[in-house]
Amino acid sequence: GKDPYAWRYGSVGGTPNGMVHKLFTDPVAFLQAIATGHKAIYLVLLLVPFLGLWLLEPLLFLGAVPDLAINLLSNKPEQSTVLFQYTAGIVPFVVAASIFGAARFRKHVHRLSLWALAGAAAIAVYSPISALPGDVRALGSPLVSARSHAVHLIPGGVPVSASNQLGGYLSERRYIYTFPYVRQSQWIAVDVNDPTYGDAAGFRHYLRKYEANKAWRVVFSSHGITVLQKRPLATP
Repeated sequence: GKDPYAWRYGSVGGTPNGMVHKLFTDPVAFLQAIATGHKAIYLVLLLVPFLGLWLLEPLLFLGAVPDLAINLLSNKPEQSTVLFQYTAGIVPFVVAASIFGAARFRKHVHRLSLWALAGAAAIAVYSPISALPGDVRALGSPLVSARSHAVHLIPGGVPVSASNQLGGYLSERRYIYTFPYVRQSQWIAVDVNDPTYGDAAGFRHYLRKYEANKAWRVVFSSHGITVLQKRPLATP
């Protein structure tokens, strides 16, 4: 079917073959994709607190380059935001390279430690403050209550298909699928406003399909949150 991630790289070719072609026919497109204010802030927050020490171990830092390229070329803003999981493959290489880089300055270890502490403290202060307004607004909201109620309706251990963000609260089971993949699920939990889906129209289409399916029944629907349970098979 349609590649659900190709749209993230549409400005630089969309597919591996498209990227190679774009690199030779319009290389400026890659520079334009990377050179934005948002991505500059991302690089500052990701790299500056380590005082450039990672530059002293370039071979080790090279391990971070593939994920950096994947994130910087993407049109999805979350991929170039330090609050999200997309930095997970980058940070270990940056930290390790910085540690080995710092080892070269043993004579100035106390001063260097102070600078590194100041950089880390700045990020530690900035990170929760940047996310705080949205989290405060969400406290006690009907949407959050609907999500919580939906999650608690589903028994533990049963196979479930869930939209991406709700799935994070339901994944402690042997079988879990990301909606619209249902397979052998007995329950479906969907947030139609989940922002992690690129094809919102297709996502809603599949939900309507299961809502109309007589093999399923809607047990909860509120604020865009829908929970369906599979009906038991009729016994002969």
